[in-house]
Amino acid sequence: MTRTIAVVNHKGGSTKTTSAVNLAQALVEAGYTVRVVDLDPQCNATTWLGATPEAVDNDVLSVLMLVASIEDATTITASGIHLVPATKELDSVGPYFLKKPGAHGVLRKALAGAPDVDFNLLDCPGDFDHLTISALVACTEVLAAVMTGAMELEALMRIENYITEQVELLNPTARLNHILCGRVELGQVIDQQVLAALRETYPDQTMRTIIPKSVRVSESYSAEEPVVRWAPSSAAARAYRDAAQELVERDPR
Repeated sequence: MTRTIAVVNHKGGSTKTTSAVNLAQALVEAGYTVRVVDLDPQCNATTWLGATPEAVDNDVLSVLMLVASIEDATTITASGIHLVPATKELDSVGPYFLKKPGAHGVLRKALAGAPDVDFNLLDCPGDFDHLTISALVACTEVLAAVMTGAMELEALMRIENYITEQVELLNPTARLNHILCGRVELGQVIDQQVLAALRETYPDQTMRTIIPKSVRVSESYSAEEPVVRWAPSSAAARAYRDAAQELVERDPR
């Protein structure tokens, strides 16, 4: 059975796309089949995985508009990830969700009819909008990608409230399952304090693995390669491999 994981946060710049792309690559290297669905109009996951948004024939918007299937919209990257790319036009999808009954369930149905993979990773936009609702309706698990800033506990409570208020009726099983901390500097007191608070408040959801802050990550984005593939011996790459293995072990089924 496919595990479909929505990777979320209520803001951009939270390591959300970084986590989705590098967990995907680490899982592929471990022998799993992985589909990344880019639901962010900024198209960062698409670009990071080496695709050109302007050059794709079908994208995730085509799927949401019932113009193409997941299979039609999928491209397989050089590193073996099945990518459903995004384009800038995704930013204009809001009115469609407001006008079409059942629009938030389209992605779930499309994924159910798609070729089987071991994991779907849904890279959500950095806000709570119709695209995020679609991902949360479609998912079997929710992973919050966070940094060790002072506002992260509040952000996680907002995510939980959002799931309860906006998604529960459409997907009663949706809940916050995993918390992955990225860009961590363990030498900083604030990082230590936030990690301790996360583990105390969310002992079951907070993953053991933490992702250290590393310039290699931003360099890998410029190289259009996941850091796991671009700098495989870096501390960040090793941490994402550990996180991927932990995610495999944290199967909630």
